[in-house]
Amino acid sequence: MIDEDNVNLNKIFSEMEEVKGNIRRFKEEKQKLYEELEKLLQRRKELISEHKSLIGEIKELRKKRTELINSLKKIREEKRRLVKKLRGLSSSLSDLREQYKYYQKTTNLDPASIRRMIDSLEWKQQTEVLDLEEEKRIIRKVFDLEKKLDAAYRAEKIKEEIMELKADLTATRMELNRISSIYEETSKNLNEISGHINKLSTQIDSISNEIADLNKALAEVKEKIGEKNEKIRSLINELVRLRESYNNARKLLEKKRAKRIIEEKRKAILEKAKSRSRLSFEELQILMGEVGEE
Repeated sequence: MIDEDNVNLNKIFSEMEEVKGNIRRFKEEKQKLYEELEKLLQRRKELISEHKSLIGEIKELRKKRTELINSLKKIREEKRRLVKKLRGLSSSLSDLREQYKYYQKTTNLDPASIRRMIDSLEWKQQTEVLDLEEEKRIIRKVFDLEKKLDAAYRAEKIKEEIMELKADLTATRMELNRISSIYEETSKNLNEISGHINKLSTQIDSISNEIADLNKALAEVKEKIGEKNEKIRSLINELVRLRESYNNARKLLEKKRAKRIIEEKRKAILEKAKSRSRLSFEELQILMGEVGEE
């Protein structure tokens, strides 16, 4: 009977050791999960920081892009104004050239030459004795020359206006070229910034997806940790139960062993009593059942 109790006690002890081993194993697995959790949290922290930094960078780039767009609008308006001015100047120059050609047909002499001819005829009229026909001829000639002089003056004035218009046209073309160059450079900068914004937006999307994946992984790891904790709690409860069973079984076994020893002593005392040998007080207590009956 005691051998069976020993077997049972050993069985409970083996079960306890097995449960302890499982608890250690689950705790080790839980520790590894905590380490994995820490790595995931650190990576997510880094990604969130990078995400925040990229958002700030995009914000600044969008601000610059807005400034460039507004600048392009102003430059575009200035280009339109200069083109319109060029068209107006070209039209005016064409009109003046036509007028100049008209007055050039009237006379091919400069005003000073015509003025000398007029002065010469008037001097002749005033200093010489002329017949009526000659004087009329001179008067008509002077009249024609004065018309040519007026045309020559007009041609000279138009020529000056043409030169001024040409200078204005040249300056306006140079300004238009300068503005066009600024427009192209600004457009280039705008395209570069827009491309950079698109690139950063792609990075942000990628980081956002990675953060979402990390959140999913974190949830899974936390769930596994919860499962490990639940298993550990269950095993600890099982260990408590087994320890209680083990202690109870051990006490019962010890009690049975003590009872067997007392029975063996009692038999020996009875044999001693039969031989009429004197019994000690302790032996009398054992024989009377006052020892080992608890």
